[in-house]
Order: sequence, then C-alpha cells, then structure tokens
Amino acid sequence: MERPTIGVLLGLGAGLLWGTVFVAPQLLPSFGPVEVALGRYLLYGVFSAGLLVAWGLLRSGRKSLLATGKKAWPLALAFAFSGNVGMYLLLVVGIRLAGAPVATALIGTVPVTVAVAGNLLEREFLWRRLALPLALILPGLLAINLAGAGPVAPAGGGRLLGLLCVLGTVGLWTFYGVANARFLRANPSVSGLAWSTMVGVATLALVVLAVPLVALLDPGAVGFGQLLHPGARLAWFLAVSAFLGVVVSWGGTLLWNGASSRLPTSLAGQLVVSEILTGLFYVFVANGRLPSVLELAGIIAVVSGVTVGIRRVGTPSPGADTGTCA
Repeated sequence: MERPTIGVLLGLGAGLLWGTVFVAPQLLPSFGPVEVALGRYLLYGVFSAGLLVAWGLLRSGRKSLLATGKKAWPLALAFAFSGNVGMYLLLVVGIRLAGAPVATALIGTVPVTVAVAGNLLEREFLWRRLALPLALILPGLLAINLAGAGPVAPAGGGRLLGLLCVLGTVGLWTFYGVANARFLRANPSVSGLAWSTMVGVATLALVVLAVPLVALLDPGAVGFGQLLHPGARLAWFLAVSAFLGVVVSWGGTLLWNGASSRLPTSLAGQLVVSEILTGLFYVFVANGRLPSVLELAGIIAVVSGVTVGIRRVGTPSPGADTGTCA
C-alpha cells in the first residue's frame, strides 16, 4: 500500500475516534462540559504516565526515549496546551460568551486554516491545486455548523471577548496541526507511539494546573462533590472518561501522528473534517434523526472537497518546493 494511502487511512481513523467527543456530553448528562473535558484529559495523562514508566523499563523504550531527547518535552507541553487543555478551555469560554453559532462556524474553519498554513510554510502545492477542494470544504463546513447552531449570545463586551477566545482556539489548533506534523517529519526517530505518550504526560501536568484555575474562575463549572461519592454515577463517569482519554485521545493522537508524518500538511489539514463528519453521524444516530437539507448539502460539499484534495496529493506540484506557488 502506498505511503499517502496509509496516511489518509490513519487520518480518517483519527477522525473516526475524535468524532465521539460530539456525543460524549449525551453519555454524561449529569456532568458539565468542563468536567467531561477534565475527566478525559486526566485519564489520558494518567494512562500515558503509566505507559511511559512501563515503557521506560524496556530496553527498546529507553532507547526510543533517549532518541527523543529532553529538548522535546517543552514542545510536548506546548502541544498538550494547544491541542488539548488550553484549546478546550478557550472554546468553552468562547461558546459561553460569543454563542454557539459564532463559535461553531469559526471552529469549522480549522481544516482550512491548517491546510493553508501548512502550504504557506511548506510550499507543498501550487495554490490553484488547493483552491477547488478548499472552496468546497469551507462553505460546506459553515453550512453544517450553522445548521446545528444553538442560541446566539447577547451583544456586548463579553461577546467580543468570546470571539477572541474562539479565534484563539482556531489559532491554537492550527499551530498544533502544522507544528506537530513538521516535528514528526523532522524527527523520524521519534515514533508516533512515543510522541502520543509524551504529549499525554504533558497534558496530565496541565490538567493538574487547570483544575484549581477552573475552580477559581468558575466555582460552579466542576461539581467536585458528586465525584467524591461512590456509586453507579462515578463508575460510569470514569468508564466514559477512560474511553475518551485512552481510546479517543491517546489512540486518536497516535493515528494522527502516523498521518501527519506521512502526508503533506495541506492534505492532513483537510482530513480534520473527518472528525466533524463522523461526529455528525454519531449525533444523528444518537438522536434518531436524519440530517437537514442544509446539513446534507454541507456534508456533500465537504466530502467532495476532501475527495478532490486527496486525488490532487499524489505528487507535489512542479516548483512547489521553490516558493513559486501561485
């Protein structure tokens, strides 16, 4: 199987896992979004820390960790913030202050911003080769997100702050998508498994810092009391958090690392839409409904755009590496 084909399958697999976060709140109706996120990232970090310790006891694991080097840990911390904890906290604040329609519409542009930023830095393809897929993906995403948007937040200074938070979320994930791919391609000795685990350990450190910060800024956001009582509710919370943390976060990041190291960033960015599409599918199934006309039109546009993008990724355009993109 050709290397780009493997990369595309890995990217789609990551989206298949990441899409489950769209239905996670419905699985935990007694818990707020911040609690769900903290549970997810806490279990991701704990699993990664345990795996790192066990892996370090093996000779092959020690050699891989030494090959990664101590200098990679600050970058792992940066990716844990931009791809996980910091990104999600900004998103929660942005939705609360700016409203779901604005937030979802802007977040829907992430596949496009990653593709554009990747091509700006890497000069992988002539811009005209990316024009058609991006022209299909962007309006398709906007249609999907706006069709399922919730109530609009009231106007005012708070809404402006929320808008800035959402833009910050887009910027953080764009940075993560591009910088993570460049790091993996520049360091082939670092396996995707090792890197997913290191980012998970860094995520654990950030969660430990984030819990008191969230409790201070919004005391009602985390119901510590209900988490302290044993019973079915706690067991279910831990089970869902373990699935989100281990399978979705660690496993999804592992698959995404494999895709990022094999594909041009401009194509990998387009594959982020698989998370949105699979998430929509899960939501439709959970709610027992079919997509609306606007949602269906958006889905068709997005799938068409990604299909065109994949077909155009076979070989880089002549002159793409020389900065002559047009």
